[in-house]
Amino acid sequence: MSISAGGVISGVPTVGVSNITVTATQGSCSNFISYTLTVTCPTISFTAIPISATTSVSGANYSYTVVQSGLSVPIFSATGLPSTLSISAGGVISGVPTVGVSNITVTATQGGCSNFISYTLTVSQNPTTNLSNSLSNQIKIFPNPTNGDFSIDFGSLNLGKSQLYLYNSQGKEVFSSEISSNLMKIKLENVSNGIYLLEVRNAQWSISKRIIKK
Repeated sequence: MSISAGGVISGVPTVGVSNITVTATQGSCSNFISYTLTVTCPTISFTAIPISATTSVSGANYSYTVVQSGLSVPIFSATGLPSTLSISAGGVISGVPTVGVSNITVTATQGGCSNFISYTLTVSQNPTTNLSNSLSNQIKIFPNPTNGDFSIDFGSLNLGKSQLYLYNSQGKEVFSSEISSNLMKIKLENVSNGIYLLEVRNAQWSISKRIIKK
């Protein structure tokens, strides 16, 4: 805080007790007055964490802004956040969470005053991931590694209108085909040795498998 030549004391005080003496002077005349300024913390409260912010699914973007009242320019911090989430100084918690339960405490601080709010974030497995894993387990590729010729057995999958794509390690498409049956034979004689990504895709899901050509 500071005082102007006109006697105005102003600023943003921090918590504490200050013994202040103000002196007025003109020419050789002066006098003073003393007083004690006691600065206490305001009442700091938080908006209740909504149910929608306490749950999420793995792989999905998560974002929640913590809202408080009482502090004019607070700085936020948090403990208990999973490693894939972070909090900004402005109170925005964001990131892509993984499966698990986290007990999170968010603290708002300004000028020696602080308060906190706690909540539990529960992140469940993304059902889409479960579906893809289940479908992926039904697809068999043999032989793998391959010298160029291999077969894909889609088992009992209902493929519908599905497409097959093959990408090299640089992400370039080297082969594509519509899937015509649940057992397909593929020839890779004209591609170099290496690791390839096989993607099976339709309107409902996408499944990726790795193939090695040697």
